[in-house]
Parts: sequence; structure tokens; C-alpha cells
Amino acid sequence: MRPQPALSKVLDLALREGPGRDAYRTGAAIALGDLARAPADWNDFTTQARDVGYTHACAVPLRLRRQTLGSLLLLSATSGPLPADDLLVARGFADAATIGLLNSRTLEYAESVNEQLHTALHSRIVIEQAKGFLASQRRIPLNTAFEAMRRHARQHCVRLTTVAHNVITTGQLSQPPNTPPDNQRPPTPHRTTSAPENPPKARPPNDAPPAAESAPAAGPPTGR
Repeated sequence: MRPQPALSKVLDLALREGPGRDAYRTGAAIALGDLARAPADWNDFTTQARDVGYTHACAVPLRLRRQTLGSLLLLSATSGPLPADDLLVARGFADAATIGLLNSRTLEYAESVNEQLHTALHSRIVIEQAKGFLASQRRIPLNTAFEAMRRHARQHCVRLTTVAHNVITTGQLSQPPNTPPDNQRPPTPHRTTSAPENPPKARPPNDAPPAAESAPAAGPPTGR
């Protein structure tokens, strides 16, 4: 159930100032009581809380030993402060919530560690199997087979477990993405250079244009 917009604004301000913030910061209960006598540095929180209709506020920390996780904010719209018995109940709720949160964190951490260990163990088994298979296939020592797999993984930027899976399933080291096998690669074209068929004629010295050839002019026939 979502709180009303006005209460949501009070809770948002409580994260930055007010008894909840002070209880979390100091690790001690804040039993101020009447908001009319709240400290000046609670001004925004106090104003918003009183506008909504709350008259009293206090807070207890969510703390176990030296570790503080948060705080429990208590708001009241009555004419009097929170009774002492209610404050004791609030402390009990805060202690129970703290223990529950810490146990949840411990459980999540344990599950995360177990999952990481399981993944690491499974990967190691696959790598060992691939190393033995490759060593047997190529008749090389186990250390040499492992170095070949690791070198292949580094050269092609793939995980070592990926290379190991490929060795087990295909019997050979994996090819990089979008790279055909060696026997299917097209031959590399060889470039050849040849002289032009009609090389340009050499220009005369001093870049002078060649002299134009002229035929003798035809004249009147000469008599003998």
C-alpha cells in the first residue's frame, strides 16, 4: 500500500533531516515529542509534518552492536507525546527488524558465494576435460595443451571456458567469430606490377616542347 502524497513528502524529508535521520546518525533513540519545540535544523520536516496534521515525532535506531542499518520513525497526531510503553514496543520492533535484515544479508551473501564457487568448479572441470582431450589428440603434455588453449583464448578474445567447450564438442580449438576454417579460406591474391604498353616519350632538356616536323613546301617545277 502506497502512502498518501502528503505523507510521502514527510518521509522524503525525513531522509535528510528530523528525528529519523538523527537516530540513524547517532545510533540512539530520539524522543523529542512535540514538534512545536523541534530544533531549527528540522524546519522543513517539522513544517511539512505539522501541515499534514502530526504533532509529535520520535525515532529509534535499527542497530545491533556497533552496526546501524537505519531507523524507525514514529509519528503521532494526538495531543500528548508517545507513551513510554509504546516506545518500548517500537524498540522491540526495531530490534526484530534489524536481526531480520542482517540475517537476510548473510543469507544472500552465502548464496552468492555458493553460486560463484559452483560456477568456478564447473568451469575448472570443463577446462581439465578439454586439456586432457587436446593432450591426447595431439600427443602433447598436459601443460602444453593448457598453454595452447589459453594462448588461443587470448589471441581471439574469448573466454577460456568457451575454448574448452569447443574442444570437447568439436575436437579442435575454436575459430574466431565470422572466420571460416583454414581449408575454406579463399586464396590471397598476389599483386603483380607491369610496365605500361606505351610509355610516355622523354621530354628534351629544359622542358622544351619537341620541334614540329615540317615537309618542304611545294614550288613550281624547275626546267632542265
